[in-house]
Amino acid sequence: MSENQDLCVEVSKDQLLEAFLGKDVENLSTELVDDSETEDDIKLREDRGLELFSQAMDSNPRIFEDTAFEILGSLLMGGVSVVDKVAELMMDKNPAGYVNAIFKAADRCTVPYVKFALVRAIFRRYPGRYRPYILALGRVLITGKSEFYKAGVASWMLRKFGSELVPDLVSFMKGDISVEERIEVLKESVQMLGSVARPVVAAAMETDSDELRSAGTESLKRIE
Repeated sequence: MSENQDLCVEVSKDQLLEAFLGKDVENLSTELVDDSETEDDIKLREDRGLELFSQAMDSNPRIFEDTAFEILGSLLMGGVSVVDKVAELMMDKNPAGYVNAIFKAADRCTVPYVKFALVRAIFRRYPGRYRPYILALGRVLITGKSEFYKAGVASWMLRKFGSELVPDLVSFMKGDISVEERIEVLKESVQMLGSVARPVVAAAMETDSDELRSAGTESLKRIE
């Protein structure tokens, strides 16, 4: 038996969660947050958990099939920032065995971007089946009040859905989002969609930002 196979046999759900969370899994809902942990400490802990998970999945992709939903739920409850990477590894190694658990965890998740990231992990393997979900979630992030990841989500959605996203990109240009992010998405829209992006450019030119209006004028020259 190889070293990886030995590791797989030894890694239980509780050991994995303790590696990710740095606490006894029996006390997840009651144990106080450790204020002494720095951001670097948290990153190191989560990286180690991800490494352990990856090694276990390499040696036996089915090892966590029966506990996948519990694992993802505990990681979500514990605020683990790499839960989407855990889902992506599950889908890379054994998509049919983990897709339902990931979608169920996403359905229960209340954080919009994390929900989006979990569904995105399964959309990569099953684009037809989960297309309506990822499109709806992405639109909420782009046009809603969420403060984070707007430009990144808009760029990803643009690459996947193209001209279908134009009305949402118009709202994005008019939203309360940094000028830098809006210019970034504006340029990408014109580059990918050409003249189809004209409403997006027009929306940029109607804003009260001189910098964004200037970027819109330059963009308009490229598609005329």
